[in-house]
Amino acid sequence: MTGKILDIAKQARRAGVAAGLRQLPSLSLANLSRLMQESPYAEDLGELTVAELRDGKQSCGRMRLCPRVGEPLDQTILRAFRADPKHRFSSSFFTTELSIPRWTAQKTLGALVDRGLLIRTGKTGSTRYRLAKDETPCGQDQAQLGR
Repeated sequence: MTGKILDIAKQARRAGVAAGLRQLPSLSLANLSRLMQESPYAEDLGELTVAELRDGKQSCGRMRLCPRVGEPLDQTILRAFRADPKHRFSSSFFTTELSIPRWTAQKTLGALVDRGLLIRTGKTGSTRYRLAKDETPCGQDQAQLGR
């Protein structure tokens, strides 16, 4: 329950930051860059999308699975599994959410299975992926931990 409350609070804070920026249409990129370095809202500013600033909506699908700047695709996909650890995702979910080709989603999911981070069940259209039980809770796989 506490996790959901924190997620709601984070979304509200992010929406507030975006709304505040929309009220400053003359803000230059240089000033925005300075805000991103000095502001207590730096993390929220760094994750905002142009669509959020324009429309006030996150445009990254129903899970808000927006790739972060410089984040590898496999880490973006793992974030979805960590956000809902009991859910089983299909590759088509990621093609829709991330606007990537099907083969890219399948290749990345396959690599995560090979690394032991995901478990694959089913065949062809019924294939689903879920988080492996031994996946580390802090979001780092065993290779990143140096084991």
